[in-house]
Amino acid sequence: MKRLSFALLISLCTSLLFSQEMPALKNEDLINKNALIFNFNGFNLNSMNGAIGWKKWTRANKSVGAALQIIASKELKDAGQEVNGAEITQLDLQLYGDTQRRFPIHQRLSPYLGGHFGIGLEKLINKMKPSARLSSPWWEAEYRSETQTTLYYVAAYFVVGVEYFFRNNLSLSGQYQLGGDFRWGEEKTISTVVDEMRDISRLNLGTSSSSLMLSVYF
Repeated sequence: MKRLSFALLISLCTSLLFSQEMPALKNEDLINKNALIFNFNGFNLNSMNGAIGWKKWTRANKSVGAALQIIASKELKDAGQEVNGAEITQLDLQLYGDTQRRFPIHQRLSPYLGGHFGIGLEKLINKMKPSARLSSPWWEAEYRSETQTTLYYVAAYFVVGVEYFFRNNLSLSGQYQLGGDFRWGEEKTISTVVDEMRDISRLNLGTSSSSLMLSVYF
């Protein structure tokens, strides 16, 4: 993902630097145009964090879209005084749609405001191996602890962004999201001593994120 992202950025910069002057682009030129979208939310060798989606300009001042986002990561922690080691695995799947209010294109820049609505599933597994041991006159066992969290969620965000057209069929967008989500599910703890399960729910408000998107129109 990291190499692909840098390759795309280099390609876009090269295209911009060595391109000839292009004719002006108007909102009307994009009506009924579809686009394939690649979304990059950061570069991390230990994780994959991106999305692929679709967008269509339905009118000169409006576009709609949908996308599937996947976040996957795995972190290993070395042994220390308190643990013999730990492994944290995360998988987050999100399906979302959005609608955008488009302002007139100026100097190939298209600013927009919009709404982002999504549903998702989050899976988190935290495996820990403490250094302490349980023992008795009859048996001895290594103490372990594993927490499995499964959450479902709905999300809604206000979006502000700008899209720059390198070509009439190629653009790069940057946007900022502000909103929140509601998550609910269960948390299961598995240990050498006892297993436990509990229901959990939480509301996150005021959360925000930024993203970079490459759109290929056809």
